[in-house]
Amino acid sequence: MSANSSKEQHKKKGKKKKRGQRRGVLYYGTILMVMFILVAGVWLKAAWDEAYEAITPGGKDRSSGGSAAEPDHDSLPDVMSVLILGLDSGAAAVRADTIMLLTLNRRNDEINIISIPRDMRVEIPGRGMDKINHA
Repeated sequence: MSANSSKEQHKKKGKKKKRGQRRGVLYYGTILMVMFILVAGVWLKAAWDEAYEAITPGGKDRSSGGSAAEPDHDSLPDVMSVLILGLDSGAAAVRADTIMLLTLNRRNDEINIISIPRDMRVEIPGRGMDKINHA
């Protein structure tokens, strides 16, 4: 009997050890994920602020490195949309990997961005139904 009980105790210790290892992996994995999300959030906020300053009145002129003269507020529209394309030049035909539409609204101080799936099927004039990145 003592042999069976020692085997059972050994199994229980092994289960406790595995459970402790899983908890440790889960704990440290959660900490790493939270840190990653925080760093990504700070980076994205800085990127958005830089993009907003570059295209709004009073923003810095990126080409000269210095600050640009104050543009006329009427020179920029209240609502401006920018199409962002990431191109894949590896193949013979250049196609869009990334398609996003950025909208800046000065009326209510909003920035919106929408990602358009590259494999979305749309009607292309003169070609029929095809993927949006083939257009």
